[in-house]
Formats: sequence, C-alpha cells, structure tokens
Amino acid sequence: MKALRIAVVGAGHLGKIHTKVWRDFAQTSPETVQLRALYDIHPERAAQCAHEQDVQTTLGYAPHICLSVEEMLENTDAVTIVSPTSTHFAIAHQCLLAGKHCFIEKPMTTTSREAEMLMNTALERDLIVHVGHVERYNPAFQAMSERLRTENQRPRFLEARRLARFTPRATDVSVILDLMIHDLDLALWLINSPLLESELGVQASGAALLTDSCDIAHARLQFQNGAVAVLAASRLAPSQTRSMLLFEESTCYSLDFAAPRLEIFHASNGQFPQTPDSTMLPAIMLGDIHAPVRQTNNASTRTDSHKQLFYENPTLAPFNAIAAEQQAFVRAIRERGSEHSSATAADALAALRVAERITKQIARAK
Repeated sequence: MKALRIAVVGAGHLGKIHTKVWRDFAQTSPETVQLRALYDIHPERAAQCAHEQDVQTTLGYAPHICLSVEEMLENTDAVTIVSPTSTHFAIAHQCLLAGKHCFIEKPMTTTSREAEMLMNTALERDLIVHVGHVERYNPAFQAMSERLRTENQRPRFLEARRLARFTPRATDVSVILDLMIHDLDLALWLINSPLLESELGVQASGAALLTDSCDIAHARLQFQNGAVAVLAASRLAPSQTRSMLLFEESTCYSLDFAAPRLEIFHASNGQFPQTPDSTMLPAIMLGDIHAPVRQTNNASTRTDSHKQLFYENPTLAPFNAIAAEQQAFVRAIRERGSEHSSATAADALAALRVAERITKQIARAK
C-alpha cells in the first residue's frame, strides 16, 4: 500500500504542533505517511512553519507551500484542518468533495447543521472524518476508560472543570465550543446514553465578560439512564485546571488531564480485585467503612454491611496524545472498520448538538 500523502491547513499554534507530529510520523514510518503540503491563508506563515519544524532536513524533502486549497488538493490523500473554527466547514467540505479524508481539529464546525452536512458528505463518498478531541488519548483518561471497560462499570456521576487563562486565540467561538466541548465529548462517550429531552436534560448558565460570546459557562446534563454530568468552563481563570471526577457504583476516579494523573478510590466487600493493568501500583487500604445505624419500627438495627476503602495511584506510561490520534486516523483510512478511540463525525456532531442546547439555555436566561 502506498504511503498516505498528508497536507496540513493552518500554520498557527496548533498547526505548528500538528506539522511537527506529522513530520515525526513521516520520519519514523515513511512507508506509511508523507508530509507533502502546507497551506495557510498567509503563505509566508506556512513557509515559516516548515522552516521552524526543519521539515526538509528531517525528511529529505520539503512540503509544498500552497497558495490555495485547490493547489493543496492536487497531490494529497488526507488533510489535517487546523485553521480557525469559523473556516472548518468551507475547507472540509471542499476537501471531502475532492475525495480527501479529513482530520478536523475540535470543534468540528461552529454549528451542528454544518457538522451534519460534512458527516453526510463523507458517508456518501466513503471517506474518513476524525475530529481532534485529543483528551480521549490523554494517558489518565485512557487508563480510566480501560478500567471502566474491563470491569464493565457504568458512570453514575461526572464532574469536569476546564479553566484557562485568557488568550486571544480561539475567541472566534464561545468557551463552550473552545473548552467545554472537550468534556462534552468525553461525557457523552463515557455515559453512552441520550439526554433527557425535557429542560431537565440541559440546564446551564454563563456570561460574556471580555468577548462577544460566552467566556464562562456551567452546565448540568441529565441522561436517560439516570447518570448526571456537571461541567464548568472558563477562559478567564487565573490558572489552568483540567480535571474530572467520575463516580460509579463503588469507585471514584479523580483525573488531572494536565499532569496527567489518575487516582482511584474503591470500596470493596472483600479483597481488592486484581487490576487489569500491570503498570498499576498495588492498592493501598485506607480503612474500613461501616454502615450507619438504621431505624426500623422504632428499633435500632445495624445493616450487615462492611466495606474496605482502597486507593490506587496508577503509573501512567507517557505518550503524545496528538501522535496517537494521528496514528488512529491513518489506521482508520488504511484498515477500514478497525477499532479506534478517535472522535468520528457522528461523535463530534452529538457534542455540538448538546453545546447548542447549552448556548440556548444561557441565552434564554438572559
């Protein structure tokens, strides 16, 4: 099979990161991918990106610096779109119509209607679309989701906080699409149940303080299976926070996406179960939990319940999450039907639809 010819659209902050990671991928696996083209609305910025990442020296060839999307598509099989969100739809639609697979940075588009159009276009042409919800590949999240899958655990309650210092970058969309969209994607993927269709399904508040769109947002989501997710996002915080608490019937998972770090608290009736991951440290018993006294027909009785509380701090193998999702994108193209963790167009569309419900709730409150 011929090497997949990759192009990158956008040479800003994230564009430089994707260019570097594709460069490294092409260096270590030239028979799999080639970084062939860069396009930015400012050609000199694309040229500077290629120079800063030392692409020609590393790969032995220089990616073509294109002056238009049409020129970029001439010798390309797949495109990574890392331009401002407001441009995603037009560029991705043009690429799909030309028969190119697309990796689109999150959020997929600014509206669910645009996302649905891209999804349908890809389906009609049998093309792959993956969306850069990179937190799915965070080592802490990967370890937690593997544990949930192995032990067949169902999330009951999820709380996520994603706070960042203000930066002019990505202010073409609200904080809901810029930051909260990550946790919306993770919550929908983990809980895997439709939201209630009533107003109880989505309750939200928020405010625009520095920009024309929402800068701070808080949302409570209630799912048809009874699970609840509470999400907070701000781009006006004094420091960065990317955290999640997830509770199922007997276990609490505490994630720090930035560290990354995962802590697990588990209540067990007996011996702590063997962990499926050999990299995890032995569990530490924190103590006993005794059931409280209950009143039954005016008589005090104690339920026959005794549990032990265990703590784990798994050792996480570090890896580059963007590289992992790029590799999954390539596998999906080369091995149709292969399992992967990347967000598909359908996943991204689902997250956008919930984001729009949150936005409407906030506007209604005003």
